[in-house]
Amino acid sequence: MENLQTLREKPLWQMTGAEFLALQSSQTQPSQVVLSKEKNLVRGINGIAQLFGCSMATAWKIQRSGVIDAAISRVGRKIVVDADMALELAKKRKSKKIS
Repeated sequence: MENLQTLREKPLWQMTGAEFLALQSSQTQPSQVVLSKEKNLVRGINGIAQLFGCSMATAWKIQRSGVIDAAISRVGRKIVVDADMALELAKKRKSKKIS
C-alpha cells in the first residue's frame, strides 16, 4: 500500500476502496466541522405569509399582534424577519395559549 502522504495527494476519484479506507483510518484526530450560524431571513409581509403558510391578511395580523416583534427588524417601511426566531416565538405563544 502507498504511504499516507502519497494517498493524501492522490485525487479521491483515483483511489481504490482499500486506499480510501486506509487514509480514512489513518486520521489521528477528527476533523473539526465548523457550522456557519447564518440567519434564515424573510422579507416583508410576503415572507411572513410564506413562512407561516397563511394568507397576506393573516400575515398582517401576525405582524400587528406583536407576537413576533422580537424577530422583526424595521428600516422605514421595509421589514426583515428572522424566520427561525419568529417560528420559535409563535410556537411559545401557541403553547402558552393552549395550557
